[in-house]
Amino acid sequence: MTEYQVTGDIAHVTVDSMLGLQRQTLYKGSRFQSPPATEQEVTHLLSINVIKKLGDEPDEPDEPDGADADAGDQVPASEREAGTSADAPQAETGTGHGQALSVTTGEHPADEEPGSEEPADQADEAQDTTDTEARRQTARDKLAKLGGKAPNARHGDEVLVEYLVQQGGNYEDLVRAERDDLLGMVKARQS
Repeated sequence: MTEYQVTGDIAHVTVDSMLGLQRQTLYKGSRFQSPPATEQEVTHLLSINVIKKLGDEPDEPDEPDGADADAGDQVPASEREAGTSADAPQAETGTGHGQALSVTTGEHPADEEPGSEEPADQADEAQDTTDTEARRQTARDKLAKLGGKAPNARHGDEVLVEYLVQQGGNYEDLVRAERDDLLGMVKARQS
């Protein structure tokens, strides 16, 4: 009989219990023997580095600096404590043979296709630009209904801004101005 130890967070393995052969969830540090674990189970779990064969390597305690013995990577303390990176959500999936596999899922916003050419920042920026243009066009339409007259206090900020832009103002500066300032500028243009 060969003895193995779970090195990953979790593994589903066939074990011999008081109730007979059962598939059980074993956690990091648990030990089991093969048989009763099948050769297929053991081969799969070894290939994805979820278990290790005892006796192959001396048992070394975890290094205090957080070095990962398998990959040689430095693991920050926050990730060691949490067991995973906060930026990489984990999903538990079955492999079809009853084994568990911890998979890091990529984060894709709901409205963005995986593998999209544009980063999320550019997509959001494009959406904001489209929304801004739609609001500006609506304001221009309302301004056109006034028949060349200046807007008054009953009109929205967008209409006031568009009126002042038509009078030669800078849109970027005007859109940041307070409502009272916009009304004052409109009145000043009427005189």
